[in-house]
Amino acid sequence: MGYLFGVAGAVPGEQLQRQLTAVCEAANPAGELSRQEFDAPGFACAGLNHQRELSLAGIRVQRCGSSSLLAVAACLDNRKELIGDLELSAAEALRLSDPELASLAWRRWGDACRDRLIGDWVCIEWDGERRRLTLLRDHNGNSILYFACKAGMMAFGTSGRALLALPWISNRLDELSLACIVANMEPVGRRTVYADLCRLPPGWMATLDGRDSRLQRYWFPEDTPLWEGQGSSAYQEALRIGIADSVGRMVVRAGSPAMQLSGGLDSGAVAWGTSQAHLPLRAVAGYCSVPVHDTQAAWPAEAVTNELPLAEEIGRMTGVDPVRAVPAAGVSVLDGIRWMLDARLEPSIGAGNMYWISALLQEAKARGHDLILTGQQGNGTISWYGRPWSRSFGELWRHRSPAGAVQHKLLRPWLSRMGRDGVNRWRIGSEPWLAGTLIRPEFARKVHLREFIAEEAYGFWFHSFEMDPRIDRWQVIEAGQSRVGGRWAEGADALGLRVRDPTATKALVELSLSIPDREWSGPAGSQRWLVRQAMQGRLPNSVIGSLSRGRQSADIVQRLLSDTPAVEDLLGRCSPHSQVAQYLDIERSRMTWQALSSEPFTYRLQQRCLQELIPAITLAMFLEYRQP
Repeated sequence: MGYLFGVAGAVPGEQLQRQLTAVCEAANPAGELSRQEFDAPGFACAGLNHQRELSLAGIRVQRCGSSSLLAVAACLDNRKELIGDLELSAAEALRLSDPELASLAWRRWGDACRDRLIGDWVCIEWDGERRRLTLLRDHNGNSILYFACKAGMMAFGTSGRALLALPWISNRLDELSLACIVANMEPVGRRTVYADLCRLPPGWMATLDGRDSRLQRYWFPEDTPLWEGQGSSAYQEALRIGIADSVGRMVVRAGSPAMQLSGGLDSGAVAWGTSQAHLPLRAVAGYCSVPVHDTQAAWPAEAVTNELPLAEEIGRMTGVDPVRAVPAAGVSVLDGIRWMLDARLEPSIGAGNMYWISALLQEAKARGHDLILTGQQGNGTISWYGRPWSRSFGELWRHRSPAGAVQHKLLRPWLSRMGRDGVNRWRIGSEPWLAGTLIRPEFARKVHLREFIAEEAYGFWFHSFEMDPRIDRWQVIEAGQSRVGGRWAEGADALGLRVRDPTATKALVELSLSIPDREWSGPAGSQRWLVRQAMQGRLPNSVIGSLSRGRQSADIVQRLLSDTPAVEDLLGRCSPHSQVAQYLDIERSRMTWQALSSEPFTYRLQQRCLQELIPAITLAMFLEYRQP
């Protein structure tokens, strides 16, 4: 919690210091954060710490010789194991902070320490003799690290927006990345919407020498071997132990922990995990997003638009107390997007959720919490759906039905393979994103969006049907690519909070991938069977037995309509000659807004709002925001 920045180059030290100061002031305009500066020949580095931080976590910069520096931001979950590996005394174990432990690990094992550091962390080494920066980011946690390398200059930082204060980093757009976001997809790899600035993906390291940057992935959870030969009860127990261990390691150090609690299995399992951490004097509080407008009747029967009753049931059973409703009545949809653009480098998908996320985090901060837990990435790990065709024909015949066995083991794979491959062959020659988004066709073609997506096997557009469910699952976990943790880290840092996700830890990702897919779907081919069985008697039956999905932004259309003057003013500024019109079909955006304003609310209108109007509004606000 805080910021870490560094600038290197063959320029006078005074010039480096001026550049570093400009970056720090951009990240800390009110001067509220304490600042520590270090320098070495050709390099200047600074750490900005919030006063409120989890015990022993934080930022540290230290010298590693006359010309080298090591900078670390860390919140570690394996202190005990590290202390044993480093052979430290009991006194040192009590005294050393997480960044100090990580620094000792680096000095002992070099960049191989990446395999031993567990938690949310980034490590940076400046090698003065070789004039080289080495950057490391944790496996899959809530951390973020940006870097730039241009014309002999190098820089890194945990705030990309602040790095734009450097005079040699322009705000020139990477239009291919922008096209991905407008088409409701995330840019992959190192790309950001700024051509001069890169993001280090989780589970990767980078080496910068002033002329080039070289990236190397170091974590490959897809290679995790399957854990075969166990009964279902053994897998359930392993899952429970893994959840309890991940949650316990995170929550035990918090002075005032809280969590984002919905009515689903992911946050419910995290809530149960907090009950295993034995915190009698520090009850974990829950915060649940709720709608202001009742729209349940217009949604499909399997959708839950108000999760508070289920969240309260979970809270009573797991000891999460109190469970507070967060209606976000005073935060408009535009306010939420504006908060996102203030906190982050760039717009992102999911901007329609920013109003309730910002309201939840701000309320938690106002109540003095120092840690917020989420279950954001649980769909790919602890509550994977499983695929019915991973069960044997005989099991489905006996436990589901003969028709179900024929459907999932014979007809569905055959028809899906033929149909999906046929559709994909057609799609490769088409542009399917044009129907559901407002991206201008000529812009998509100018940046070769179709070729990029096909080459990267990106999103779901060009995927062939796969019998191996782990390949399907890989698109959910996105190890080595996911931007979920980085988005939470940037939003939390902007508010001086620490947000962490127990469902995304290295151990739980690898454990969940080691369990055969047939166990996740169960004998009858049911969704999320394994976690439902594991949580029997630990979560309410109304949560375990339900296949309904929560919808946090269920009333976003009504919220936008209540802010009609501001929305219409924004769309009115998007003239056919404005910059936003280069990327978006402005006329279609106005037609979508007119439909929302005049037609009765339906689920389809809500989807049009999220897929068409919100990206258009977000892009328009972003382009205005970045004007010099």
